Amino acid sequence: MHHLIQFIAIFLCLITFDVQAKISFFEKAQRVTKSGHFFEAIKWYELAIKKNPRNFVALNAQAQLYFKVGNKKMAVATMNKSLKLNPFHVESNFNMGIILVGLGKFKRGLKYLEVSKKLRPKLFEIYPHMAEAYGKIGEITKAKIAFHTMIELRPKIPWIHREYARYLDKIGHYEFAKEQYKEAANMLIHDYEYRYEYALFLKNKMKQNEEALAQFKKVLFYKDDHLMARYEMARIYEKEKQYILAKKNYKILIKKFPKFIRGYIRMGVILRHENKLTESLSFFSRGLKLDPKNIKALEEKALIFVTMKKYDKAAKEYFLLTTFYPKYPKPYIFRGWLFELIGRTDKAEKEYNMAIGLDKMNIEARLYLGMMYNTSENYEAAKKVFQEIINIDKENDNARFYLAEIYYKNNQYELAGYHYNKLSAQSQFYEKSRLAREQVNEYLEREKSVFKRFPSSQ
Repeated sequence: MHHLIQFIAIFLCLITFDVQAKISFFEKAQRVTKSGHFFEAIKWYELAIKKNPRNFVALNAQAQLYFKVGNKKMAVATMNKSLKLNPFHVESNFNMGIILVGLGKFKRGLKYLEVSKKLRPKLFEIYPHMAEAYGKIGEITKAKIAFHTMIELRPKIPWIHREYARYLDKIGHYEFAKEQYKEAANMLIHDYEYRYEYALFLKNKMKQNEEALAQFKKVLFYKDDHLMARYEMARIYEKEKQYILAKKNYKILIKKFPKFIRGYIRMGVILRHENKLTESLSFFSRGLKLDPKNIKALEEKALIFVTMKKYDKAAKEYFLLTTFYPKYPKPYIFRGWLFELIGRTDKAEKEYNMAIGLDKMNIEARLYLGMMYNTSENYEAAKKVFQEIINIDKENDNARFYLAEIYYKNNQYELAGYHYNKLSAQSQFYEKSRLAREQVNEYLEREKSVFKRFPSSQ
């Protein structure tokens, strides 16, 4: 019996050895590839190619592995060898296209993808890469055709509609994007992430808050603790000044996610709008316990102290902001404004200029500085600052109004008229300057009439 067992064992070993000996280099490479050992697989494919230099299938597989391990140059060279042996091999054309698209050579990649498409037009895998490549080079119509082909070949796959929606969203075709987002969301009724993305698109891009709210509510129906769906819903209520509903949702957020700082900040902002300053402060303070360097919480807290006329406490918050964020201009503007409130215009001027030094194009700091000069009747300095703002932003009615006012006060009616008449009709300053603008225009008309009658007097 013992000898029989030994004989069987030896026989099995011989069979196993014989089978392994018959496994080709190509098959070995395939097995090693499946186990994730790509470098080893490349060596086995090399042996297969040496044994049969015309093995374009092995070259194709090896090229893919070179690309996977980051050897892009060898990937292209090896795939070229495969295509020279068989220029009509679908997989080689397809993979060469993918490699070139992956290298950012979209037009070259598309040539190979188009060949593979002609050879096998119903090969679904071709079209996502074509859509991507045509999208990258701005061939919108061809990118759309690729997406439509994907939908025709696989009509009930939600991610295709979502990717198409994202592409349409990116190029600004919002109405068409909306259709695709909706299609994807409705295919997977219980998948809240697809619906959340659709709702977010409705809110941010379409500005359709009512529809967005309906979708966020559906998300919460399937997943009550979806943090961002509830937050975005609360933000819509807040924006539409439905503060009771907004606060209700922020409170739920704070209860379910006590470390979500934005819940505390938004509650604080609403309470500040409602003039519940002490309660508002408590929420900002709770937020700052989670993140002591939070810019929004520090700014809001300082603003409340200013409203309460607790200037020393406001100054402390602004000091913290400039300490934490020394290159962030806004705290310096607030500090300048605070110094201006207490009559320290010398220090205010320094802070405003500090903000301008950090951001040469900063309009807000210049506006505060210009208005401070204007209030203190330093008109020459004010004119210079307001003109700087107009040079940066020709449509800035704020600066243009104040500049016109200075010229008007100094009886420089032509310059005053020039700036008054440049104000936008929709601007608050247009109506505000109506009387002065009419007086200036009447004066200029009279001057024009005198010039026509007595040209030599000019």
